[in-house]
Amino acid sequence: MCNNALGGIRMKKITRDRLQTFNNKVIQLIKHHGAVDSNLSGYDYKIETEELGNFHIKIEDEDMGGRSVIYSIYGRFEDVNKAYNYLVMAGGNIYNGKLNYHDYESDSCISRLETMLNRFSLASLSV
Repeated sequence: MCNNALGGIRMKKITRDRLQTFNNKVIQLIKHHGAVDSNLSGYDYKIETEELGNFHIKIEDEDMGGRSVIYSIYGRFEDVNKAYNYLVMAGGNIYNGKLNYHDYESDSCISRLETMLNRFSLASLSV
């Protein structure tokens, strides 16, 4: 796949092993912040936050390895009204509560999620 924004540089697809490593890092991070299984269809985990309500997270299935050039973490706030101001500030969807993180670099993608969790998760408030 050619990306015109990068001057025609051919991007390498993420291998299954790299995606598995990325997923493991995301899971380790969110479990540190108190993630539990999500009850929202299509999402894998849920983190409770005091200020923003429940934040549901989905990560790419490892079978997607080799199909994408970008790392993704999909998120959705359960209570859009409660998270409204943060969604506006973070560029999320103010109508459905979605706040996704995408990046060509795995650590950068994880870092953006970590910044939000460090600020808002209940587990970080008790650390």
